[in-house]
Amino acid sequence: MKKFISFIPNLLTLGNLFCGITAIWLTFYAYPDIHIPIYFIFAAALLDVFDGLTARLLHSESAIGGDLDSLSDIVSFAVAPTFLLLEALRTNLPDTAEYKWIVLPLFVMPLFAAYRLARFNRDTRSRRFFYGLPVPANALFWIGWSERLIQTESTSVPLILSLTYSLVIIMGILMVSNLPLLSLKTHIPSRNRQEKVTNLLLLILGLIGLVIVALWKMVGFAHFIIVYIIVSPFIIKRIERYKV
Repeated sequence: MKKFISFIPNLLTLGNLFCGITAIWLTFYAYPDIHIPIYFIFAAALLDVFDGLTARLLHSESAIGGDLDSLSDIVSFAVAPTFLLLEALRTNLPDTAEYKWIVLPLFVMPLFAAYRLARFNRDTRSRRFFYGLPVPANALFWIGWSERLIQTESTSVPLILSLTYSLVIIMGILMVSNLPLLSLKTHIPSRNRQEKVTNLLLLILGLIGLVIVALWKMVGFAHFIIVYIIVSPFIIKRIERYKV
């Protein structure tokens, strides 16, 4: 029984992977309605939050669990969003043989994510903050951008491709950078003043995110991730003032 309980976090991680694989499969069958695979990416994100939380609560964190989490994340939050983006681009690009080669550079997204996850597993720095854009946050951005592409009509193909290629490179560089960003998985429960301040600021940021998503629907996820990237370093500096 104890072995089964300790394996629960890994089951949640495998659920994350299952949702990611399902999202990829449904992307090819749900077009032009790509919201169905998006829901599975959201489900994967929820499981990604709860597997780590469950592991900490059950004191069952392990190297295998960490590696399994990274393998699941690259499928659910890098490969699945890439195919989602490819399908979203179909609304603006001609369905020709050349299209298959035009979009090939987009596959660098999983490459950036793979390197980021491999480095994260070997990173010995404090996990109080992230260093580099988390791969799930990258997925949320591309959900919003894909939705924006679907809503866009009569736009220049070169412009759409240039913007998308540029964003892929920018988000990729952010993933492998050392930019300090807030971690939404830590600081619970609060044990000192610094963590209480962190929780309060995270709550405020979360409320801002809800407002953004309420106003712009799924496109709002891209807006929120931009806000998250911009304000996180400033919030971290504020938090560091309350060291115990």
